[in-house]
Amino acid sequence: VLDKLGHEERFRLYSAFRDQDMCESQKTVAERAERKLQLMVDRLDAKNLKREARSMAQMAHAHPLIVAEKIVRFSTAADRQAEKVVDLLVRLVQYFTPLGVDALLYVLLLNIS
Repeated sequence: VLDKLGHEERFRLYSAFRDQDMCESQKTVAERAERKLQLMVDRLDAKNLKREARSMAQMAHAHPLIVAEKIVRFSTAADRQAEKVVDLLVRLVQYFTPLGVDALLYVLLLNIS
């Protein structure tokens, strides 16, 4: 359905969603995403990268904007572990759905402006 809309309309929808207060399930997802990102970077190695990235992408499938915001905030705050974070982000985006990638683009553009 969102494919039929242009970027401006989709981003207006995302903005309206972002401006709403989070319900309890969304707060839980936000907290889980934040904890999971920190754990992923701390325990990141070649063996568990794929599994952890898929797990985070599954969370992003259900709540793309919430997870995208956490990813962008985390990546901008993780100066000392920048290389690990970049590896993780590249792997995460491989498993995102088109909606997740679109939400991530929206959040990135918000943080740039």
